[in-house]
Amino acid sequence: MLGTHFFLPVVLAVLMTLPHPGFGSENPSTSDPAPEISLTTTCMNGLTVLTLRNSGGAMPEAGLFEVVFADGKRDTLLIRSSAGASVACQLSNIHGGVTITNKKLGLTVTADDCLLNTFSNLLAFMDLGSMIPSPVGKQDITVCTYTIYIKNFKYDTPTFELVRTDGNLVLKYVFRNLRGDVKATGNSWACADIDGNFKVAAVVSETAIIIDEGGTPEVSLGKTKTSVQGLEVNIAGSLGFVADWILDYFNDTLTREISSAIEAELNALAGSDLSSLVVVHSGCATSKEESSGRPPVSP
Repeated sequence: MLGTHFFLPVVLAVLMTLPHPGFGSENPSTSDPAPEISLTTTCMNGLTVLTLRNSGGAMPEAGLFEVVFADGKRDTLLIRSSAGASVACQLSNIHGGVTITNKKLGLTVTADDCLLNTFSNLLAFMDLGSMIPSPVGKQDITVCTYTIYIKNFKYDTPTFELVRTDGNLVLKYVFRNLRGDVKATGNSWACADIDGNFKVAAVVSETAIIIDEGGTPEVSLGKTKTSVQGLEVNIAGSLGFVADWILDYFNDTLTREISSAIEAELNALAGSDLSSLVVVHSGCATSKEESSGRPPVSP
């Protein structure tokens, strides 16, 4: 569990690279060039990747890089690179944005909350209107059969929050100010049509990401729970069965559809095992020559 005394491990990445002025000047007896170190960060599908590039001579010793996360957690990376090589590190992404510093080299670089950005992007694929069929259903009342429709369905731009708690992450999607019209048409002249409207203050969906930090960290996806808040239905006349039917539809059928849609999107993103997306401990790959392309990352 992520408690107040939780510390991420010290990671040593030994790479064969060149020295940097911060590690000492060029050796006059060997005329070895000094390392020339640069740092960059990249968000890659939710992962926070730190890349150290060395365009100079080999680093004579590992550099100490301090990693400070947005929630106050800290990490330390010891990275050493060979001449003209690069090293890639996957940083833990469960603590929010991050700042990486090497005081000796005078280097500082930051990264956004990459995991939040990735989960937030799922909202681009969520269209509640597409989950509402037309008609939404039928209801028999005495000799009448009513076909019920929801029309002019609208809602405000949804929001996303990644809630970090000890041991878990919670994905919270909120759809606000849902509104629309209701129409129920009878099957004969004796069954008068019914009109009305509805509004919903919010539909809130929450999905837990469960983190087990045992010897080998395990990350799994919990169930999605969706609730309706502040639902009001106004129907002209005395036929309240339509209002009751709409209330049941939103509180049961629509919430189930939303939960299923979110779970499907999350499974499409990373499957039920999220360990490849949610990184608990930081780690670095081995040194790679720049000419070989992007270095692999395997914490």
